[in-house]
Amino acid sequence: MAVLEDSDGEMPLRQKLKRARSAAAGGEAASQKSGVRKKGAKTPAAASAPVGVAAVAYIGEEDADALDCGVCFQPLKPPIFQCNVGHVVCSLCRDKLKATGKCHVCGISTGDYSRCHDMERLLECIRIKCPNASYGCTASLRYCDKNSHCRTCPHAPCHCPGEGCSFIGSTTALWDHFAGVHGWSCTSKIRAGSKCTLSLHDGFNFLLANCDAEGGEGMTATPTAGNEWLFLLNVVRQPLDRAISMLCIHPHAGINAKEMECSLMYSQYGRVVNNCHGGDRLTSHYQNSSFRVACTDLSHGLPNPNECFQFVVPNSAVKDHKEYAIQVVAQVTIK
Repeated sequence: MAVLEDSDGEMPLRQKLKRARSAAAGGEAASQKSGVRKKGAKTPAAASAPVGVAAVAYIGEEDADALDCGVCFQPLKPPIFQCNVGHVVCSLCRDKLKATGKCHVCGISTGDYSRCHDMERLLECIRIKCPNASYGCTASLRYCDKNSHCRTCPHAPCHCPGEGCSFIGSTTALWDHFAGVHGWSCTSKIRAGSKCTLSLHDGFNFLLANCDAEGGEGMTATPTAGNEWLFLLNVVRQPLDRAISMLCIHPHAGINAKEMECSLMYSQYGRVVNNCHGGDRLTSHYQNSSFRVACTDLSHGLPNPNECFQFVVPNSAVKDHKEYAIQVVAQVTIK
């Protein structure tokens, strides 16, 4: 679709709409002037909004509310209706107002709302930029598609979990920020559904799980969110153990909150524990836990650790427990 952007970005919406109407009217006039009309073609007054109309202007968020329904204040989208004077409403509000027989603005008797094809054609000519454009999204949207796009936009921002850090960006930008700015441990390209051994350090550890486009056993790719998922594993060293909590950093937390599962396993064999009583032998230790992983964009900070599942490994079962890292086997499942 060809897109013509205004050189005067500050042009008032009224002038932009006037230009759009003139462009649409000019196209219809040219068709009529040619004197050629296909058999069975509808007249312009009865024609529905054309598909593939070139956009003639971008509008800013401060102007876009002029394209909202005057009743529910939601973005107008076809089919759009108008009273006899020309006040427009969306189809849902038209159904609600039809019983009253009066326009919500002027109060005149409407009898029945009629289809507003001009407004529908106009909306096809107007585009807005994604609200996440500053985070890398290049989508050009119809105003009525903004809400549905934002619910799945992969460039929607998340927050850095670092204390005092105000960085906000897409998960891709966060990944670079974690390693480049904070120097946190990052393990990438782990295939979801497969087991992998992780060396977890005290504090924040990040895991980038990859889904194949075709999916696989124990996993299903989610095209709307991309094929990579960012996880945070927080290791907190305590006097007798290490507690590991896990969450998924995702901009659309409400959509995917119930679709993340993880299995953590730790094992140790032939471990000798020396103490003041002469020493005891721990012949083997094995623990495995599977749990749901919470999703968050971290806009409210890290969740309370006591409200998250914690995988607790006792120091007595850890080889060289005074060392920095602990080896665990993880399996992330994305459904």
